[in-house]
Amino acid sequence: MSKVVSKEEMSALMNATAPKDQADSKRVSGYDFKHPFLISREQLRFISTMHEGLARKFTDYLSEKSNSSISVSIGSSDQIQFWEFIKSLKTPATIFHGTIKLPEAKIMVDFDTKLALVLVDKILGGTGEVDEEKTKLTDIEKNILTKVANQFSSELSKAWLPLREVNSELSNFESDPESVRIAQQLDPVVTVNIKVKMDDEDSKITLCYPYNWIQNILASPAAKNKVISTEKSSSDDEKATMSENLQLVKVPMKAKLGTAKLSFKNIIELEEGDLVILDNKTHEEIDIEMIDKLLYTASIGVSNGKYACKINNVIIGGK
Repeated sequence: MSKVVSKEEMSALMNATAPKDQADSKRVSGYDFKHPFLISREQLRFISTMHEGLARKFTDYLSEKSNSSISVSIGSSDQIQFWEFIKSLKTPATIFHGTIKLPEAKIMVDFDTKLALVLVDKILGGTGEVDEEKTKLTDIEKNILTKVANQFSSELSKAWLPLREVNSELSNFESDPESVRIAQQLDPVVTVNIKVKMDDEDSKITLCYPYNWIQNILASPAAKNKVISTEKSSSDDEKATMSENLQLVKVPMKAKLGTAKLSFKNIIELEEGDLVILDNKTHEEIDIEMIDKLLYTASIGVSNGKYACKINNVIIGGK
């Protein structure tokens, strides 16, 4: 014979199986094992900052060699897998790759092919007009761009000097991204996006480091101190930006002429032409409200043919 469960036993059973309070439960966060995020946002920002000197020097170099107005600036730095970076490149590409040390590792730089062709044409004294269908470089063009890549490599070495003496060289040219291997397909890499503006045309250069090399640099005490400094300054910048943006936000304000209390009978009997008498006198101040908070009292008037309010009092803190 089956046993009848009492109310007390049923209550105890329900309490035992009920979920615990949120305060007692463990927080669970998702983790993408295919794309582990190994570098913090502050560290990526720091990496971008380290290349700003390179951008300034390379601006001067390209402007002088091409006799043009060129602006080079550092964009964002990102952590992705090496195969993702390779797949993002166009074929044929304009890639220079080589080594960087210490510690020794392989690096690569991808120049936007159109940018490369325009640079070569301008360095040779041309106007910068290139055939839109042209995608491959001649041997002469490769030799000229190799000199540009060497200068880039030199400035790259100088960019890391505040942390460590670094020597980089980009002596190898490749047009097929699949032929370049600076890391295994699934290995993480760090990319630095370098924006180039020439004759109102936007282009880019993308620098790619193996994650292990970047991690070795970031592990140094000097780098850690600079990351903390960058985090603090960026936090102040974000606050300043937020403050500026808030000051531009348009907020609706209401001028409250007065109130009146009517019975429901009077409300449903209202017709066109009827008067509703407000409790405010014509000489009394009116309330100015924002988000249902009283902020000011004012006198009502007219300005340029429109109703206007003259602020007489500021209500501190609002009501």
